[in-house]
Amino acid sequence: MESKKPDTAVLKDWIEVYENDFSKYFDLFQNWEEKGYFEKLDKLTEEKKKQLCVKYKKLFTISCKLLQKYLIYSGIYQTTVIMALKQAYYSEIVTDGQKWINLLFLFKSYDGSEKKMKFLLKHINKDYFKIFKNLNEYIQAEIKEANE
Repeated sequence: MESKKPDTAVLKDWIEVYENDFSKYFDLFQNWEEKGYFEKLDKLTEEKKKQLCVKYKKLFTISCKLLQKYLIYSGIYQTTVIMALKQAYYSEIVTDGQKWINLLFLFKSYDGSEKKMKFLLKHINKDYFKIFKNLNEYIQAEIKEANE
């Protein structure tokens, strides 16, 4: 397969999503992980738990958008999130495809109810946060390479 240099608008598009959106939410959760907040979720008020779930969903949604934009940059056009996640896994952009798919279906069914919120809170942990950390590392390396 012949490799051609993508246009700068496509390059700029996924980098902007990373820098303006993804990194903001990623840094928030990274900070929480470093402070040990994942182990203290049960001590949060119900309102704080709801806010946390909304922010976690936002991190996931932005991550999927970032993956889709990055795939376009790579010359792979996937119109649905599930297809983008599968392609990102096959392309080894993400390493734990099952966790990504689990979160996709979890968020699709998330309605803000207390029962669903409790289930979602079980997925806000170091093990699941690792998928975002891996994505962050991958994208940082790609940005570095793109800027060389």
